[in-house]
Order: sequence, then structure tokens, then C-alpha cells
Amino acid sequence: MVSSGNMEKTVFLHIGMPKTGSTAIQSALRNYDDGKIKYADFSYDNHSRPMFTAFSPVDESHLDWRNRGYSASEIQVERERYRKRLSSILSCNDREGIVISAEMLGALRSPDKIELIDFIKEHGWRPIIVCYVRSPLSLAPSLFSELVKHRLGSVPSKLSPNYREALEIFSTLVSPSDIRVRSFDSKKLFDGNVVKDFCKLIGANGRISGEISENASLSSDAVRLLFNFNRSGVLSSGDPLTDKAHWMLVKVLERIYVNTEKLSPSLFESLADYSETDWLKNNFGIDFRSQPARSREPSLQSKLDNLADVGLGPIDRALEEFELKPDKFQ
Repeated sequence: MVSSGNMEKTVFLHIGMPKTGSTAIQSALRNYDDGKIKYADFSYDNHSRPMFTAFSPVDESHLDWRNRGYSASEIQVERERYRKRLSSILSCNDREGIVISAEMLGALRSPDKIELIDFIKEHGWRPIIVCYVRSPLSLAPSLFSELVKHRLGSVPSKLSPNYREALEIFSTLVSPSDIRVRSFDSKKLFDGNVVKDFCKLIGANGRISGEISENASLSSDAVRLLFNFNRSGVLSSGDPLTDKAHWMLVKVLERIYVNTEKLSPSLFESLADYSETDWLKNNFGIDFRSQPARSREPSLQSKLDNLADVGLGPIDRALEEFELKPDKFQ
């Protein structure tokens, strides 16, 4: 137990695994402060960029910064700025809990995770790890969609949930009672809602004032169009303007193809990686080991290659709209 006077001080580190309601949690807790627990203020709802920058090596190959055209020296400036900001947040002595929520926490290298936990403890706070996980097959279509948003242009051999990468080192740095892993299953969540479940778990009982939003997966048509654009070799990163144009394209495709179906999970049966499900069961009691029987669906690659059934009317209408109202696309 870590305390300031009679007050226990806890940092709730939410490791936002892919497609487990992290965006909903972050948007709902934006500016949350009930006098006991508050949501850390980094000027972002999602703390991935600040936390990953603060605790990962300064390297020009850092994907997020490279896509925006930053040099190693510029990344170092950002790294120092975010570490100072976190230190300031942890200097708070009138709250019992601080919430930090970041998808990228799980992707930190083991030495960087150790440094993060040490940093929190050195400031007098007890870290508690919170994480939601999905089964390999339920995750695979959403994970693929997310990777395509981030410029994926080839089908990977496997789509892994990366349970061990995200959690294993943390489980050696905190006590078993301080790492809380939950199944992202509406039947097992409090009131069937991940935001309510998370708030109950951390003891946040105040009014949630933030607007709840979700990072929805792209529709099948949008994924297929964007995937083929990505593999075409068109420049989509390297400087702030090009990076911004890429994300504008993602948002437009997401909006204009919002009512079409999602990619079928059966397309991903050969890609879903079950190799770490034994480890998850043995360490956290969550059993995702059961695999469905294979269907006779065509391969994901053939689905991506065939665009004959993708209607182009939404793109034509979007281009006409852009000519009339270009500001709408900013």
C-alpha cells in the first residue's frame, strides 16, 4: 500500500488491448474528477502518444513520429515534455487515484515497462494494471481493420492478440492482486458495458460527463478499398500534411461506407493466433482455447483482391461534396 498521510495513492494503468472498448473508456472519462479519482490530463483522451513517447527509446524509426516527419532530436523534445507532464500529474497529493489509459502501453519493450512502473512508484503511487482481452477469432477482423487504417497493404500470416507481450512483464512487477484482466464479453461485463465495468472496477462512482464514442471497425467495402490503396505504393506518410491526408481518407471511407457489412470472422479462421491462449488461461483464468470448425468461405486474400462488388457511388458523391464544401473534409 502506498499512502500520503492516511490516503492511499493508486495509478490505474489501463492497457488498452485492440478493439476492447478503449476509445469508449477514454472518451467517457475525459475530464473526469470526482474529488477522489481523476483522469490524467495530457491534452489527449487517449494517452498512447504521451506514454509511448515518454518511455520508449528515442528513435527516428518510431512509427507515429516518423509518419509525421519528426527527427530524433524533435522526438527527444517531446519525450522530455511528456515525462515532465507525467511527473507533474503524479505530484498531486489531494487525490487517491489517477487513471492513465493507453493502447500502446502493451507494446512497450520490457525494459521500458520496468522504467514506467519504477517511475510511478518513485513518485509515491501504487500501480494497478487493468486490461480487457478478446478471443483470437473475435478480435481478428477488428484488428485487421485497425492495421489497414495504419497503412497495412499485405495479409499477415497470423493475427495475434499478443497477450504475453502486453501483460507478462507487468505480472512480474506488481502483485497478483494488482493486475486485473477481464474478458471483453458483454455477458461478463457489469451491465454489459465496458465503461461501467471499468468504472466499477476502479471505484469511480461520480457522474461520467464525457460523451462516449467508439473506434468502430471499418466496413468490408472501406477495408478493401483502403487495403488496395495502401498496397498501391502511393505515398501516405513522411510529413505532417501527407499524414493528415491519410487520416482524412480513412475518415471519409469510414463515413461514406458506414452502412455496408463488416468482413466476416470466418475469413480469418486461418489467421487467428491461438498460441497464447494456454498462457492466458493458466495466468488469469480466461479460457479462449476453443477454436471453431473451419468454414468453406473463400480466403481473405481473394476477398480483398476482388472489388467488383464494391459500389463506387459513395466516392463519386463524396467528391462532389468536396467540391461544394471542402471545409467539411478538414
